Amino acid sequence: MGVYIRHFFLLALLITAFCIPAKAAYRFLPCFPDTNRTKSEDNSIKSKVHYTATDSIKLDMNNQKVYLFGNAVVEYENTVMKAAYLEVNFKTHVVLAEGRLDTAQKMIGKPVVKEGEKTFTARKMLYNYETKKGKIYEITTQEGDGKVLGEAVKKDSTNVYYIEDGRYSTCNLDEPHFAIHAHKLKVIANDKIVTGPANLQVMGINTPLAVPFGLFPNKRGRASGIIIPTYGESTNQGFFLRGGGYYFGISDFVDLALKGDIYSHGSWGLQAHSNYKVRYQYSGSLDLNFARTLIENTTSYNTSQDNFRIAWSHVQDPKLNPSSRFSASVNAATSNFNTYNSIRPSDYLGNTLQSNISWQKSFVGTPFNLSTNLRHSQNTLNKTVDLSLPDVTLSMNRISPFKRADAVGETWYDKIGVSALVEGKNQVHTGDSILFKDKTIKKFQSGVHANVPVSMSLRTHLKTKSRVLNSLNFFSMTPSLTLNDNVFFSTSRERYYPHSIKTGRDTVIIDTVPIIRNAFDYSLSVSMATKIYGTYSYRHFFVKQIHHVITPIIAFVYHPDYSDARYGYYKTVQNSFSGTYQTYSVFQNGLFAPPPSGLQEGINMSLNNNLEAKLRPHSDTATVPAKPVSIFDNFSISSAYNAAAPHFKWSPISISAQTAILKKKVTINAGTTLDPYMIGDDGNDIEKFEINHNNRIGHIANANLSIGTSIRSKDKNAGKPKQSSKGSPEELEHINLNPDAYVDFNLKWTLGVRYILSMNKSIVPNPYVMNDVTGLPNPVSVTNAVTQTFGFNGDVNLTQKWKVGFNSGYDVNKHNFSYTSINVYRDLHCWDMAFFWVPFGPRQSYSLDIKVKSAVLQDLKLSRKREWYDYNTN
Repeated sequence: MGVYIRHFFLLALLITAFCIPAKAAYRFLPCFPDTNRTKSEDNSIKSKVHYTATDSIKLDMNNQKVYLFGNAVVEYENTVMKAAYLEVNFKTHVVLAEGRLDTAQKMIGKPVVKEGEKTFTARKMLYNYETKKGKIYEITTQEGDGKVLGEAVKKDSTNVYYIEDGRYSTCNLDEPHFAIHAHKLKVIANDKIVTGPANLQVMGINTPLAVPFGLFPNKRGRASGIIIPTYGESTNQGFFLRGGGYYFGISDFVDLALKGDIYSHGSWGLQAHSNYKVRYQYSGSLDLNFARTLIENTTSYNTSQDNFRIAWSHVQDPKLNPSSRFSASVNAATSNFNTYNSIRPSDYLGNTLQSNISWQKSFVGTPFNLSTNLRHSQNTLNKTVDLSLPDVTLSMNRISPFKRADAVGETWYDKIGVSALVEGKNQVHTGDSILFKDKTIKKFQSGVHANVPVSMSLRTHLKTKSRVLNSLNFFSMTPSLTLNDNVFFSTSRERYYPHSIKTGRDTVIIDTVPIIRNAFDYSLSVSMATKIYGTYSYRHFFVKQIHHVITPIIAFVYHPDYSDARYGYYKTVQNSFSGTYQTYSVFQNGLFAPPPSGLQEGINMSLNNNLEAKLRPHSDTATVPAKPVSIFDNFSISSAYNAAAPHFKWSPISISAQTAILKKKVTINAGTTLDPYMIGDDGNDIEKFEINHNNRIGHIANANLSIGTSIRSKDKNAGKPKQSSKGSPEELEHINLNPDAYVDFNLKWTLGVRYILSMNKSIVPNPYVMNDVTGLPNPVSVTNAVTQTFGFNGDVNLTQKWKVGFNSGYDVNKHNFSYTSINVYRDLHCWDMAFFWVPFGPRQSYSLDIKVKSAVLQDLKLSRKREWYDYNTN
């Protein structure tokens, strides 16, 4: 009997030897031709079938079947099937795949099939690897950003799945938290998912929320489709549909979303948003918004003006052209746009909108650079706009014109450096309501400014033949000459009219004379600086050493008196019937500052200090270094003296200090300005020194103190780009570019606290005593106005899924809280919740959003809002 068994195995080995590929002794290729089939009925496979198993493989040559046990794998062309148990029928080309129960009665080794980039799992499946058809039980397959689950599935050769009792969800759990449940569901690969009547299922429980049919995009890349609006109710604006429209997935480089809002009380709005990106060249986005807001109050409709906003961002990739760069950052809107169309704190608290479109060009191999800018600055409080169309600047980097390339050693004139700048401007300052009127074009001002600084630096290591320079060998000295030249395209002329009927008093009228006029000025300065080092050591104290660095700087400054009549830059005009005169510059209304008036022969002085301590270590071991602690990062005192001034030769004394304590986590900034002259009865300075009459250096003109800290929990990934296997590369890129727009649960807590104290001189007028010349009340007392404000913000993770944030402040003078907001975030795995609340104040409002995270089902959400104007109905 043993002989027959050996002969059987030998025959089996000989048969399979011709079918086993080289270097793959554990892989088997079927070699069982059907002798009963005619040539026309030949149904042999077109490619090789490879199969493996880690437990055992059983061959059934009579039935042409192979049974594979334990981590079984079958590969055919681009199809790979894995399961705990596989049964391959080479007659019918059908593979049966099943999982197995382990000792704990848990299903393991569920069948997994991969066709190209397509993968699906199931409890059991029958699959024809030739026709690509199959029948699958309890399927789970990934479709785009979501996955499909079904009880019984038929698959045809075109990768279309017909699912009975199916569910679609973007939750990645085996049993998803929510799903769209339908009795019939059709999946068209890389196209769409279509369902019959479907309802929302939460935690496996059917809800009454149903739709007659479902259609979900399943394409890779961009796909066009309808944007479902958010519905709700506003107390003042009525019922609304907001944010509905259509998304155009134009190409992989550009898209477009057109959306609109409509309210039952008549308000409406339109929005257009487009993103574009060309890899290694440029990227950007464009937003256009228009809104008409009608708010109903207790008496009548309050109609706001039509509001619009435009935002454009364009960034050029540095690799495209290192010597030329174009960029744009445009943010322009009507003054009331953010008031009625945004609830973001930054939009409400900010009152300035700015834009800049620029192009820079550097000329390689030369020191020259060219830049062109179109600038816009808008103040939404006073409703003014500043436009600069354009600014053109040509600059030259610092060069050493007298330095010889082949010289041995260095002389003093080798240190001379020259740079230059020429800029042309065309600007206008106007109100936003007349921005596009003809009168605005006539108000544009133009001018050209040129600046050429020439300087050299003589440092302590420099050795010269000059005895004067050698005597200052421990100082660094920097002589400089600055040349300025301005071209104005108009000048001003003032005329005196006694007792004008319009104003009821003497009037000086200013006329603008169109003319091209040049104004040249120069100034000379010589600055000297040195450093003085001091060290103080202590033997029996926790402070081991104190290091003190003093940096005194003194500068001698000279410029002529350009108000002298020989220059023609300044003129005088009578300003009262009594015969008094005032001096004015003919360039006072120009784009650039006129040459300075008054002779300057002065000295500018400053004294900078840096103080650092070294703490004695707890251990006396010599290897333990002393710990450095900063006492003052900088403590400076500065003032100036002008010997040529006829009056008030001394300038105010400025004192400032900056330091950081508690391991640099708390920053302290303080400063004050001391006026050395006394104050007269009219509130103005008189030429008497405070030190001579009040025994003090000067009175406080203003002072400020700010203390702040910003601390956070440790984050090992701080400063690193966010990484995730979920979402698209574009979504991850957007998160890294806009980190403040997303909630980071990895950061357990943050806290920011700030205190600001300021004091300024305030002149209190007497309304019953009038000045005969100015017609204004006479000041009778001078007081110091003190303001104090606190500010605090932060957030904290209550749990791994709950985060609470806050932002507020307190005005001590007004005894009231400033803008206060509270944010609550909840991570619901495949859902998230965001609650934004402004509990009081003029922007009192709240919003609650519960929505699916996935962009595919972004319209599956619950929103409830109440805007600030819903509270202010009177």
